[in-house]
Amino acid sequence: MKACAYRWGGCLCLLVGLLAGRHPSPLAAQDPVRREELVYGVNAYLGGVYEGGFYAQDQGTIYLLADAPSVVSLRRTLVYFWPITNRLVADWDALNQQITGHLEIRRGRRLQASIPLTEYVIQYPAGRESRRAQLHAGDAARRQWSEFERQRVQYRQAVGRYYQDLVEYRQALDAQIAAGELEEAPAAPPAEPEPFVFASTEVNRGYPVRLPPGRYTIQVRDDAGQVMAGSRRQLVIFAPAQKGVAYAVVPHDRYTFPEASDDAGEVIYLRRDALTYLRPFAQEEFRAPYLNRLLDSQSAEGRFDQFAWHQEAEIEQGAIVVRHRGEIIRRIERRPYAVRQITGAALGYEIHDQTTTDIERLRERRPDFHGYRLDARDLPAAFSFGLEDDQGQLVAGSTRRVKIVRTDLAPWLRALPLAPCVAVLVWSGVRRRRFTRLPRDME
Repeated sequence: MKACAYRWGGCLCLLVGLLAGRHPSPLAAQDPVRREELVYGVNAYLGGVYEGGFYAQDQGTIYLLADAPSVVSLRRTLVYFWPITNRLVADWDALNQQITGHLEIRRGRRLQASIPLTEYVIQYPAGRESRRAQLHAGDAARRQWSEFERQRVQYRQAVGRYYQDLVEYRQALDAQIAAGELEEAPAAPPAEPEPFVFASTEVNRGYPVRLPPGRYTIQVRDDAGQVMAGSRRQLVIFAPAQKGVAYAVVPHDRYTFPEASDDAGEVIYLRRDALTYLRPFAQEEFRAPYLNRLLDSQSAEGRFDQFAWHQEAEIEQGAIVVRHRGEIIRRIERRPYAVRQITGAALGYEIHDQTTTDIERLRERRPDFHGYRLDARDLPAAFSFGLEDDQGQLVAGSTRRVKIVRTDLAPWLRALPLAPCVAVLVWSGVRRRRFTRLPRDME
């Protein structure tokens, strides 16, 4: 009986396997259908960096920032829909053909510009984190690319020399120790080269665009003088509604969890014993749908009556002034700070001013951040601060109100929820005494 059962079980498994092979699961991965399209590749400038993306054939409007250098290019590629992310994807590896010609920009019926296909390069000399991009077009593109290559080769050579000098230094130190000639502290080891943060794209070709706010129409006219079919798009050039200052509020005891303050009307609450570090950033406010579509051409978020802030580069000049009742009571300068992680059972971080610390190792290394140290221990219970530029003018949108939270009231606050219960008990006792006590003439 057991052998028969095993045989039937094996036949059943074989039958299930054959049926599964003849009828594949609908959840099985399938190659998406690709279609050839004319798309616009875009490098859009925003807040000191360039946001790359593409606009498919059925996306009829391109969004760019006003009075800022951006680059568009018309390309032929394969586009497919990826259901996992619910997005259109361009298969650049399979097809990436650039269409040559001139980009025509019209406002209404008037031709505003006819831009030839131009070489360009986007570079970040201080690194992308600095948010200070540079766009070089035309002959300058090749020169700046050569300069980037020269500095990169120079850095590689400096790193090679550093490791060679470090090996020789260690060999000489070992020889001195072996010979017993090391009677005092050894010489300092060779200095490591500064990190290479210079970033650059390769030399590409596109149409540099820099326009005032408004609505335009663009199309590409090929070398034969014919307008490329499918190249016409609407172009929305938008400007910020206003500018302001955002703050990263870094608590001394919670360095990895900074708070953000991007609204000049909000109030910042601090503890009396708190040490806080302020890092100001430039920011601009845009209409939400325009900003969302510039960051993501396929975004459908945001209403026309909504606005959103976009944070830009950190502000590196100026001083923080603290005011109380309209008078300046403190002026805080920007300083470099180094963060050291506490080891052992008491985990946490220590923040040290590199200009005054006695820890030599922290003083010599690169700062972890620059900021303004705000000590609330000897400040009024309510005050305000703002950022002044180098000319002593208050930067628009940089003022914040601050209120000090009193932690000595914590025991009373913990007892506050018990107050209703105590009131109910007292009230119940009064009513019981009133209705249970006999009048004097009945005693």
